[in-house]
Amino acid sequence: MRITALLAYFFILIGAFDLFVLGLFSFSLSGFILGMGSVAQRIFYCIVGVSGLFFLFFGAIYKPFKSLSK
Repeated sequence: MRITALLAYFFILIGAFDLFVLGLFSFSLSGFILGMGSVAQRIFYCIVGVSGLFFLFFGAIYKPFKSLSK
């Protein structure tokens, strides 16, 4: 479960950075790398969305990074 949490956290950070660049410069980094409107870009956004839902539902209950703060 810890590896799943780390992967979800990684994808959330990448997705957040992509949205930051999109909002600041009107440039889609994922669209540039994966192809604008491609299936790969849609899969990337689905993975980011599932990662966000993972942290929303399981992060508050499971607290996967609780042991890292000690």
